[in-house]
Amino acid sequence: MLFQQPSAAQNNTIKTVCIDAGHGGHDGGCTRKDGGKTYREKDITLDIAKELARQISTAYPDVTVVLTRSTDVYVTLSGRGRIANDAKADLFISIHIDATKNTSAKGFSIHCLGQSRDKNRDLFKYNMDVCKRENAVFSLDEDKPEGFDPDDPASAMVFSLMQNVHLEQSLMFAEDVQKEMRKGPIKTDRGVWQNPFQVLWVTSMPAVLIECGFLSSDSDRGVFKSKEGKEKIAAAIFRAFKTYKTRFDNDAAGVTDSAPVVSEPVSKTVQVKEEPEKEVKSQESNENKVLYGVQVMASGKLLSKNDKTFKGHSVTIVKSNNLYKYILDAGPDLAKARESLKMIKKTFPQAFVVKTDGSSTELVR
Repeated sequence: MLFQQPSAAQNNTIKTVCIDAGHGGHDGGCTRKDGGKTYREKDITLDIAKELARQISTAYPDVTVVLTRSTDVYVTLSGRGRIANDAKADLFISIHIDATKNTSAKGFSIHCLGQSRDKNRDLFKYNMDVCKRENAVFSLDEDKPEGFDPDDPASAMVFSLMQNVHLEQSLMFAEDVQKEMRKGPIKTDRGVWQNPFQVLWVTSMPAVLIECGFLSSDSDRGVFKSKEGKEKIAAAIFRAFKTYKTRFDNDAAGVTDSAPVVSEPVSKTVQVKEEPEKEVKSQESNENKVLYGVQVMASGKLLSKNDKTFKGHSVTIVKSNNLYKYILDAGPDLAKARESLKMIKKTFPQAFVVKTDGSSTELVR
């Protein structure tokens, strides 16, 4: 496993961004024929990645933009992560196109590292099918990290620890992308997910994988067929990058982030009820009291403490910028928190122990 120095993003500056055009070379990704022409994922992702790189470089000449590939060549999934790590990138954006036998499926989705949480929902099967398709070529690669198995929750648990420190930033950027991509040209929003994509496992910075739409959908494919359509997708991702970078620049300058809390759910696998803001404020009496608990998720949606997602555990909610962090079984005893982690990980494989004073959290190693 690769462990790197903290990214510049953790120091509130964005100096380098790595853009990954999915597939390439002998790995064409998904393909579809239309009007006598074959459209390939590897070509579409490269066009979008290069256009996104152009827009970022033009707007921010002081930001270094690294492409994992700029031509039709094959790069292993581990190799893509190493390119980002070697460049000391502060953000990793992987561009992909989806496809399915169901031609009615359409829309975009954004993915951060993690094990999908609910295997009893129909959406889990869809989500794992996406992971298996994107991870499939990895089984043929020689330079794979020891112990990798995209279908094994224990494997996902181990590798996800590398990204836990970046999860909040990854989710924040994912929400920025979600907000901008809803404006079109492909407007159907399939949500933000946490998934065991191998290309995200080997990166040591905030990272997202964007499925820009479905090549198997007539309407989505119509967007991918045109230069203008691909440029608009790149522009949406660029606007999200601009929002993300501005947030960190403002933090570095001591400017308070006044962006409103995103009200949409981070994951469509969770059905939630709207809860008033006062639920978080009710915890003010716990501020400045150091507690240890198990963080299981961070979301742009405020969930009830009694939501069935939490399986009856006591819940502490800590608000951080646009996210709500959900901490289970918090108390003053670190040893008890670590003991709780063993049980909670059976339901939430990506869980980890944190220390909180009610207004902020800190990872406990």
